[in-house]
Amino acid sequence: MMRMERRKEIATLKTPYIEFDIVAILLATFSICLFAGGLLSQDQTYVNYSMFYLMFTIAGISLASLIGINVDRTLDRRELMMVLEYGIIGSMLIVIVQTAIFRTGMTSNIATLQIGAIIGGACAEELFFRGGLYNIQTSVYGEKFMFWTLISNNIVFTAFHFAKMKVLFNSINWIYLSAIFVSGIIITMAGVLSKKLSACMMTHMIFNILATMMGGE
Repeated sequence: MMRMERRKEIATLKTPYIEFDIVAILLATFSICLFAGGLLSQDQTYVNYSMFYLMFTIAGISLASLIGINVDRTLDRRELMMVLEYGIIGSMLIVIVQTAIFRTGMTSNIATLQIGAIIGGACAEELFFRGGLYNIQTSVYGEKFMFWTLISNNIVFTAFHFAKMKVLFNSINWIYLSAIFVSGIIITMAGVLSKKLSACMMTHMIFNILATMMGGE
């Protein structure tokens, strides 16, 4: 009973939550099906990848459920266009950050061998870092400490990519990690400004697709 009251209390707080909208729910469902199917692959690398991101997706949903984030089940055409606009603008900013400013090039990892993995990986990471972790941080610190929530969330996001880079390539590129940190802030702000988790997913997903199309390896 007390837990339900706490959820209602948190849900009504005027804090910059990133909401689970219907587009985000559909993308999350697609990702879960994708990774579940990936477990049947004959490629052990893809099986391991699918297992990891399936658990990552479930962890993100579990984190969000702890504070009872409201789910917006409506689908408004204007809101859908807004999500797409944030996704396109955000991904373009990330391209500029990674190529023009940090000069890291359009790089991607082993998961980009399949277009489904690009989409699923982006959705899983956004479910965990923005849908789960960011909203937990926001519920604890509120709007007053939004800047530090933004910074700390993307420090963890960058640390995750640090570990992934070490495992996949056994090397560390600090310039690339700096670009990842700034890119994470852009992705988070897309969600904060739109208040839609799908905006984060779209931004991340479109960038991953662009990275692959433009010769990432």
